[in-house]
Amino acid sequence: MTECYTQVFCWGSDTAGQLGPGDKNQGKTFSVPICSNFNSIILEISCGDEHTVFISNEYRVFCMGSNASGKLGISDRNLKQSNWPVLVEALMDYQIISIDCGSNHTAAISSNGFLFTWGEGKFGALGNGDTEDVWTPDKINLSFSAKNVSCGSRHSAAILQNSAGNLLFVWGSGDAGQLGNGKRELCKNPVQVDFEEKIKKVCCGVFHTLIIDENSNVYAMGGNSFGQLGIGNKNSSVIPVKIEKLTGKNIIDISAWTHSGAISSSGEIYLWGSGIFGEFLFPEKIQNRTDFVSIDIGNGHGAAIDRNGVVWTWGSNIGGALGTGNFEPKSQPFPVLEIQGVPIKEVSCGNGFTIALGRDISQGSLNQSKVIQNKEKSPQKSNKMLTKKIEELKKEISKLKNGPDGIDDLLYRLSQTEIRQEHLQQLYEDEHNKRIELEELLANSRLENEEILENLAEMRSQNERVTGEIISVEEQLNEKVIELAECLQSKQIVMNDLQNMQEKLKEIPVLWTKISNFENMLINLRREKSQIEEKYISQSTINNCIIEENKELKILIEKRRKDIENLNLQIINTTQELKEKQDFYENSKSESDKIVKYFTDKLIDIESEFKREKQLSEAKISQKSEEISNVNYQIKQLQFEALDFHHQILEQQQEIKRLLSVIEEAKIKEEQLQRALSEETRKNKAFIAAIEKELQSKAQNLRNPKFKDVFR
Repeated sequence: MTECYTQVFCWGSDTAGQLGPGDKNQGKTFSVPICSNFNSIILEISCGDEHTVFISNEYRVFCMGSNASGKLGISDRNLKQSNWPVLVEALMDYQIISIDCGSNHTAAISSNGFLFTWGEGKFGALGNGDTEDVWTPDKINLSFSAKNVSCGSRHSAAILQNSAGNLLFVWGSGDAGQLGNGKRELCKNPVQVDFEEKIKKVCCGVFHTLIIDENSNVYAMGGNSFGQLGIGNKNSSVIPVKIEKLTGKNIIDISAWTHSGAISSSGEIYLWGSGIFGEFLFPEKIQNRTDFVSIDIGNGHGAAIDRNGVVWTWGSNIGGALGTGNFEPKSQPFPVLEIQGVPIKEVSCGNGFTIALGRDISQGSLNQSKVIQNKEKSPQKSNKMLTKKIEELKKEISKLKNGPDGIDDLLYRLSQTEIRQEHLQQLYEDEHNKRIELEELLANSRLENEEILENLAEMRSQNERVTGEIISVEEQLNEKVIELAECLQSKQIVMNDLQNMQEKLKEIPVLWTKISNFENMLINLRREKSQIEEKYISQSTINNCIIEENKELKILIEKRRKDIENLNLQIINTTQELKEKQDFYENSKSESDKIVKYFTDKLIDIESEFKREKQLSEAKISQKSEEISNVNYQIKQLQFEALDFHHQILEQQQEIKRLLSVIEEAKIKEEQLQRALSEETRKNKAFIAAIEKELQSKAQNLRNPKFKDVFR
C-alpha cells in the first residue's frame, strides 16, 4: 500500500487559516512559499478572500479558512474558522469535478451537471432565489447541465450545456452591469444572457465579467471605472462588448478580479485595468522571457505559470502575496525562485495570499513489511531471520530514499541548487555585461571630463568678464533700488489716495440716489412750471381785461371830474343847481360805491389766487407777485385819483372820506402781505438756486471719466 499526496505551496497572509498550515502558523505572513501536505492528491484548488477550497482525487470537497456566512460549507455555525481542511459532507454523494471561490461564497459542479452554491447570499450571488446566507451546499434548479462556473465578488456565472450548445447564465448583483443582461438589477435566480457566439469559458471579477468564445475572442461587461473592460475607455457596459485589441491573438485563458489578464496560444501575457503596473485601458502585452500557459488574478496581484511549470507573480505584495521573499510590489512578472525547480500544475490567488499545486508524490508505507510477513510463511527459522533482515534493509532503504535526507529529498535539493546556480549564472552574466558597459561609460566620462576642464578654463575667463559686468550691473541696480524706493513711496501715496477715493466711491450710490431724487424733483418742478405758465397766460388775459376796464374807469372818472367842476359852478350860481348837484352827488356816490366794491372784490379774488399760487411753486409766486404789484400800482393810481376826487367834494360827501379810509387800510394790509410775499419769494429763490448749484455740481462730477468707469 502506498500513500500519495500533492505538494501544496502557500505564501502570503494567513489571517483566518486559509493557507492551512496548522494552529502554530495561524495569523502569520509568509513572504516565501511553505510546503504543506494534506495527505491527498488534489485535482483543483480555488482561493477566495479568506477561505480556500480544493477537490481531492476521490472527488471530495475540502475547505479551510474563515467560516463567516457559511463559507466552509459545513453545518457547524459555531466554528469561526479552520486551520486544516474540513470535509464538506453534504457533497459526499456527488462526484465534484469543478469548483470556484468568490469573495465570500463558493460554487461547485458535479459530474452529472448539478450546480451547488453556499456562503454569503447578501447580493443574490448564490442563485437560489434568496439573499440569506447558506451554511451547507444548496442545489440550484437549472434547466440544463452545468459545465463551467465562476464566482465574483457579488455575482456568479455559469455555462450550461444543451443540445444546441453552450448557454451563459448569470445571477447576483448587477449594479455595475456585470450580469450583461442589459440591466443593472439584482437577480436572485439564474437568467440567460443574450449572447450569439458559442461560449468556451466565463470568468467573474469584482464588478465585471470576461467571456471567451470558441473562436478565442474575448468579451467584457460590467464596471469599467479602472479600465478593466479593456475597451479603450472607462464607460461601463450592461451587455457583452468585444475587446477588439485581442482579436486574432488566439486567447486560451482569461482571469479577472481587480484587474484583467489573458494568455495567448503563443504564450504571450496581456494585462489591462489598473494596478501596480499602471493603468491600461487596452490590453497591453507584457514583456516576458518565457511562454505562459495559465493565469489567475487575485485582489491586487496576479500569478501565471509558464511552460516549464515556473510560477511568475506581479502586483501588490501586501502580506508577501508574491512569494518573492520581500514585501516590495512588482510591476512586471517575477519568478518565485523558492519553488522554481518544482513543476507547478495550478496556481490560485486570493486576497493577499497565493496557493500553488506541485507534483503528486507516492511513497511506501511503513506498514509494508507487516504485509510481506503475513504473505510469506516458512517453517524454517533461517528464512524467518533472513526475511527479518530483508525487512530491516527495506526499512533502511526506504528511510534513505524517502526520509528527510533521503535520495528524493537530496535530488530535489540538488535540482533547486542547479536552478539557483543557473539563476546566479544569469545574474553573473548580467552583472558582467553591466560592468563592461560601466567601463565604457567610464572611458567616455574621462574624455568628457577633459572637455569639461577645457570648458571650465574658458568659463573662468568668461566668469571674470561677467564679474565686471555684474559689478556695473550692481551699481545700476543700486540706483534702480533708490528709484524703486521713491516709486514705492509714490505708490504708497497713490494707494492712500486710492483708498480715500474708494471710500468716496462708497458714497456714490447714496449720492446717485440723491441725484435721482433731485432729478425727479426737477421733473416735477418743470411740470409745475408748465402748469404755472399756462395759468400765467390765462391770468395775463384776465389782467388785460382788467387794464381795459381801468382805462374805461379813468375815462369815466375824468368825465365825472368835469361834471363835478360844472356842478361846483352851478352851486355858486344857484341853489337849485346845488340841489341838482346833490342829486348828482348821490348818484356819484352810488357809482363810487360800486367802483370801490368792484375793486375790493377784485382784490379779494387776487389775494385768494395769490395764496393758491403760493402753494404751487416759487415761480408761480414770483409771477403772481408781479401781477399783484401791477394791480397794486393801478389801485394806487385809482386811489390817488379817488382821493383827489374826494378832496374836491369833501365838503359835500362825508361818505366818500369813509370809503377812502377803508381803501387806505386795505392798502396797508396789502403792503404787509406784499412784504411777506417778497421775503418768502427771496427764500424760495435762494433754496432753488442752492438746489440748482448742487445739481450742476453732481452733473459735472458724473461727466468726469473716473465716475463713468465706476458705473460701467
